[in-house]
Amino acid sequence: MILDKEDGQIQSLAIVDYKTSTDPDGEADYGLQLAIYTDGGRREGLDVRAAYVHDLKAADRQPVDVSGNAVLATEQTVECSVHDLRNRNFRSRPGRPCRRCDARSLCRWASAETTP
Repeated sequence: MILDKEDGQIQSLAIVDYKTSTDPDGEADYGLQLAIYTDGGRREGLDVRAAYVHDLKAADRQPVDVSGNAVLATEQTVECSVHDLRNRNFRSRPGRPCRRCDARSLCRWASAETTP
């Protein structure tokens, strides 16, 4: 969802990502996701000033850092990930992170996965 009056300013946007359940291990992923959305909006000329993860079960909304520095760091993270994917360079992260990884089917380390 996009709110169009962040801080009471018309056309000042906030992105809200509603989650039916939140995973404490996924908080960094949520921040990355919202920073990417923010970056995309800003590149389209939109005034995205804020982003939030809204946990529907807890009825709780948490802000996500989408400052210029946070978005720049996200761009660098994504660029590194794309570079690694292109070069088939996958880091082993056995356990829960491996099960959530988008590159799992390509990763030579997936067979080394252990369960917690």
